[in-house]
Amino acid sequence: MTQIRQQNLSIAVVEDDAVFRGLVSSLLTKDTQFRVFEAASGEALDQILSEAAIDCILLDYNLGDDNGFAIKERIERQHRSVPPVIMLTGDGRESTVIKALRMGMDDYLPKRDLKAITLLSAITRAVTRDRDAKREKAEYQRLLQTSMVDPATGLHSRSQLENRLTRIISLPLWSRSSYALIAIEMTEFDDIVARFGLNVGDQVLRKFADRLRAVARSTDTFGRYSENIFLVIVETADDHALLRSLQERFLAHLSFRLELNATSIQLSARVGGVRCQDVQRDGVITPSDLVEAAMAALSSSVSEGEPAANVGTSIDAGKAAVPPDDPHARASLRASDRRLDFRKRVLKRGQIKVPSLGAVVDCTVRNLSSGGAALRIDAPFAAPPEFDLAIASDGTTRRVRVCWQVGTDLGVEYIDR
Repeated sequence: MTQIRQQNLSIAVVEDDAVFRGLVSSLLTKDTQFRVFEAASGEALDQILSEAAIDCILLDYNLGDDNGFAIKERIERQHRSVPPVIMLTGDGRESTVIKALRMGMDDYLPKRDLKAITLLSAITRAVTRDRDAKREKAEYQRLLQTSMVDPATGLHSRSQLENRLTRIISLPLWSRSSYALIAIEMTEFDDIVARFGLNVGDQVLRKFADRLRAVARSTDTFGRYSENIFLVIVETADDHALLRSLQERFLAHLSFRLELNATSIQLSARVGGVRCQDVQRDGVITPSDLVEAAMAALSSSVSEGEPAANVGTSIDAGKAAVPPDDPHARASLRASDRRLDFRKRVLKRGQIKVPSLGAVVDCTVRNLSSGGAALRIDAPFAAPPEFDLAIASDGTTRRVRVCWQVGTDLGVEYIDR
């Protein structure tokens, strides 16, 4: 106990009762080196977590319109690493205690007759368990790095990819011509994390990786290079047409709709490739040089909306041979446009019309852009992949494609833009 008192721990106290919040803070700072951050709401806690490294959170169960369970769920969605949480409450019912423990609270303390030694004991246990868990996780990550596996996707890690590129660089130039490097970006990843949280983002990464694993050839070496960038090292036998064909294959198959729990998300990819023999630098070539060249080709595909191959010193961005009736591929070609659209908040009445089914469903248009709209349906409805969106006040009807749907909310893009 003496050792924990002498540590410079940062504790967040979340309590809407200013008097009790002050009492807890005074108990924590008496004869300790603790730094206490006070918050009266979940929003204030969010601000604290964004600005400081917190070692433990003391969280009130009842916070007016909010509650401790909802706050814990929210911070777990928004932060990859959440400090241990101890619930404080005046509700001593057994059912509440059981729910707190099932929700992953590290401990549960009643407010009545709360004493400093009780608080410090709970914090000591929670912080010690958290540090032990982090040490175990760090060791696990170290072992994963040794095994060259990316923990989020199960694919090759960045270090494994760089090792493979190093071996290719060491080959004679004529032999190096048999290899090419393809960079793939999962375009919606940042938007998915912002909208649905980190846990869903991790699940989407795994699904995308599974799709990449299924479409890659047995001779390809592929893995996750950074947050949403994947690399594929391919053998092309210096065949330009084969490199183009492989890029188009990845572009078409890595653009798909993912049904995840109650969430429907449209995923798409950008693809760029470079022949390894065409990357020339003054002095020694490094794996970073190859990756940089592939990313430059990828940047070209962003502006052109199609796969790009860097041949020599020029960018060859000819039309991708994507079937015109492939909605997933067409969706991927518009990914960059969607991300650049300015969104205007509106509240307009609209209708979802599906002529083939003779169905008309009322909805509210919540925002509009030059590329699409966000809708809220008045009643649960599984939207078809495409439908007509009519906005009565504007007198317009546009053909749209669904990009995502969560419950009664969905996002669409215009097909006839």
